[in-house]
This record gives sequence, structure tokens and C-alpha cells, in this order.
Amino acid sequence: MASLPSGIAYPAVRMPSILNGKPNGKLPSEILVTIPMPGGGSAVMLGIAARAFTAMMAAATQFRWMQQGDYRTYDEQVALLKARYIPVSYAADIYWSGTWWKHVSGATVAKPGTSNHGWGLALDLAENLDADPQAESISQAAVNWLVINAYRF
Repeated sequence: MASLPSGIAYPAVRMPSILNGKPNGKLPSEILVTIPMPGGGSAVMLGIAARAFTAMMAAATQFRWMQQGDYRTYDEQVALLKARYIPVSYAADIYWSGTWWKHVSGATVAKPGTSNHGWGLALDLAENLDADPQAESISQAAVNWLVINAYRF
């Protein structure tokens, strides 16, 4: 599993003004766009984020990217939390309508209504590192490239 390089200052996500007053996971369709993904398929993102992401992918041609997750509605955020976490009565991993404990492998999720996916600003990426069509975990080289270069886009 790839990890974030140490010694790098990671800037906070800046919210585009077009999101002012709009609820996470309930964005109007007219501000979302569908873009083709380099490895096939498509992804839904906020327009400004989609333009930046497309430019970044054009610069990162040494990797065979595959999209694994894009814009998530509020209901999809709730369903994802419930698929990976179970409600518990003690201190746990997430506090949202009670306490939740992560009971399966895989990535953590944000509290519904707080996800960068719900703002249309995030994509989950994987790579295709071999001849089969299945995605593999993202390589350390790809993570390093993203961390070093993403700010440019």
C-alpha cells in the first residue's frame, strides 16, 4: 500500500466560490460535468475541478490511471459509510448520527455531508499495472508524482 511522502506541506483544499451555499452531496447538475478517464470510463466532477484534473492527467501519462470513485451524492455517502462501518455504543472511528466503527478493509470514509467527493472535488484513483483489465492499488511512484505535482493544477 502506497503512503504519503513525509516532509511535504499539504495545502488545504480551497473551496471554489461556486459551492457557496450549496449542500455537500446535493449539488445541482448544471455545475457538474462528466469527463472521460484515461483508463476508460468516465467521472463526474465539479467543472473547475474537472478542468484541473484533466490537465493533470495529460501531464501524468507515464501512469495507467483508472477511476474508482467520483462525485458522491449525500445518499451515496451514507450508503458507503454503512457498508464499511457498523454503529457501536462506545468511542469509535466516526461520529455521525451516533458512533461508528470500521469493520471491513478498504479506505476510510468521511462523515456524510463533509466529503470532498460530495463537493465534486475528489476522485479515487487506481492504476492498471499489468495486462488484465482490473485495477491495482496505486503505486508509490504515482502517489509521489501526485503529491509533488498536483499543486500545479
